[in-house]
Amino acid sequence: MATIQRLAKQAFITFRTKESPTFASNLEKLKNLLDKLTADDINLSLPNEQLDAIVPPTREAPVSHIGIYECPYFSMGVFIIKKGCEIPLHDHPSMYGLCKVLYGKIKVRCYSLSSDGNSEAVNGTVKQKRAIRCQVMNDMTYDSSTGSCVLTPMIGNYHSIHAVPGPTAFLDILAPPYAPQEERDCNYYKECDQMVRQKHNFNTVSYFILEIVFLISFLSLINTVKNYPNWDLFELINQKSVKPDRIDKPIKL
Repeated sequence: MATIQRLAKQAFITFRTKESPTFASNLEKLKNLLDKLTADDINLSLPNEQLDAIVPPTREAPVSHIGIYECPYFSMGVFIIKKGCEIPLHDHPSMYGLCKVLYGKIKVRCYSLSSDGNSEAVNGTVKQKRAIRCQVMNDMTYDSSTGSCVLTPMIGNYHSIHAVPGPTAFLDILAPPYAPQEERDCNYYKECDQMVRQKHNFNTVSYFILEIVFLISFLSLINTVKNYPNWDLFELINQKSVKPDRIDKPIKL
């Protein structure tokens, strides 16, 4: 069974039984598999730096997304970020997120909801929140040689991803997938003035107010690529070997 198949099968097992006592161990198994994933495992071509240096920049989308698989339990795909670009500060409402860099390097800046009872909306109800109080976490840098990044519904759920300097590509698993009809829509935020620094368990903690912004222009600049096989789960996890044609067209940045 190919690496991408083992990964999909473990993701299915992990998030289908999210309420099970075995969830933590299944999530750890999924992370361990993801840590070992390489660009070659999904036939993703590496960027040609020499060619990029002589070809003038284009006005193509700064971010490309290659969908691999989606079901009610999780989605899997690859994001490719052009040099000097980023995925702005956004959230994964009530979702887990795992990503593994396949080439290049990313910097992830994360925020977690405040755990002091003030994590609900600053204005309005939770369902109509426009501003939230969050604790900023340390920026983390990942490349193809490091492990995967794991974000949970409560830890690091608000985050931005920056190409350092780029281009960069990473495989992304979201569980469950975005579903606006189930109040799992992607919101984008901006960081407002720093709210307060205070001591907590002998450490200084910084709290920020994040406000929702509407980035329709950014959403329109995501290039969705559809040249990856449209497998169903049975095909993906049960065939002896699956590997698409080499993905090189979408990364001519």
